[in-house]
Order: sequence, then structure tokens, then C-alpha cells
Amino acid sequence: MTAENQPWNHRFRPSCQAEVVGNERALSQLRTWIRSWEKGVPKERAAFLHGPPGVGKTSCVVAIANDMDIDLLEVNASDFRTKKRLEGLVGRASLQTVTITGKRRMILFDELEGVSGQQDRGGITSIRDIIKDTMIPIVLIATSPGERWQDKFRPLVDISTLIEYSPVPFGAMVRRLRECATELGISVDYDVLEYLADRSQGDLRSTLNDLETISRGKETITIKDVEVLGMR
Repeated sequence: MTAENQPWNHRFRPSCQAEVVGNERALSQLRTWIRSWEKGVPKERAAFLHGPPGVGKTSCVVAIANDMDIDLLEVNASDFRTKKRLEGLVGRASLQTVTITGKRRMILFDELEGVSGQQDRGGITSIRDIIKDTMIPIVLIATSPGERWQDKFRPLVDISTLIEYSPVPFGAMVRRLRECATELGISVDYDVLEYLADRSQGDLRSTLNDLETISRGKETITIKDVEVLGMR
């Protein structure tokens, strides 16, 4: 699929740290933790990124990996719920510090909220065991919808560096939407950008989806065009 045919939330996904919108503090914390591996295996061998959806958690990991020329193995944790499957895919990779081409390695477990119950037959425990033995950085990502989210992932929280992500600020959201529209040659009224940013509640991914929805087949977008979105 060409870039022009990709959904906008993929097309405008940051490819480097300079393109990440919001959460500068979290990005800095993650970068510092990854760099700490250059001095040897740190005490906490995993970083646990948590926060609301659509705020750039995964994008930050990908951007840093690109900037640091790190080979990133991305794993959707909800697809690998059993110990055998997890160890088969990730266990060996976690012990190999470089690829055959000499690049450093890093593992990303995304969507951990999909591995949380007894039906997962040891998924959380298996990830914990992999972290304890890993010789390369492991990043964990989960949505944290409530105050008790840490209880769900306690075996992982206790051995990880916690990095919290926040909703993308309103002003940063408006700027990013305007940049995307300009790149595509679409004229969008400023009140539309403000409406979308306010509606998003800090979720940049869903806001790009909204902008894409109202922009289909149009070169100019006015406030009347947002009527198709309905309520979120």
C-alpha cells in the first residue's frame, strides 16, 4: 500500500522523535532508559508505558528505534496469550543483543490490556519471565483506563520503569491537524480544527480519523462538514 492510500493515522505516524506531538517528558524518560542499556543491563529491564489511547505511546517507541537505528520486534501481546507461543517468538530474541547485521535489538509488547485474565494461561507470567532474563530492552504498552489498572499487571509493574503518557494538549493537537491538512493541500477553517481538537479529549489518533472522514473528496472544509461525525 502506497503512502497516499494509507489511513491518515498511519500516514502521519511519526518516523522520528522530532515529529512526536506532546508527551515530551515521557519521550525523554523513555529515551534515557533505552540509552542506559549502553552502559550494561540496568536494574529494570523493561519500561512500562501507560496512558489513554491515541496519545503516541507506540509512536514514541518506533520513533526512538528509528533515530537510534535499533531493530524493533513489535509483538501484539493479545495475539500471544500462551507461554509456549510467547517463548517461541520472543524468548530466544530477548537473549540476542544484536541482529545478524549488527544492529541493536529491542522488543515491544503492545496492547497488553488484551492479556489480563486467567484465560490467558500464563501470558503475563511468561512476559515477566522473559523480562527477568532479557539481555535487550523490552517496552510494554497498555491503556490505563482506571486507578486500579496497575493491579491487573502487578507482576510486570513491579519489575519495570513506569512511564506515564497524558492526553495530547489542545494547542499541539490543532497545530498537528493544520500541518497534516496543509501537506495534503486541503483548506480547513480554523474553527473546524478547534472543534476536532476539543472533541478528541487528547486522542490524536481518533482526531486524524475524524479529519480524514470529513475531508474525503473535498478541498475545503467548513464547520458544516463536521455534522457527519455525530457524537463520540
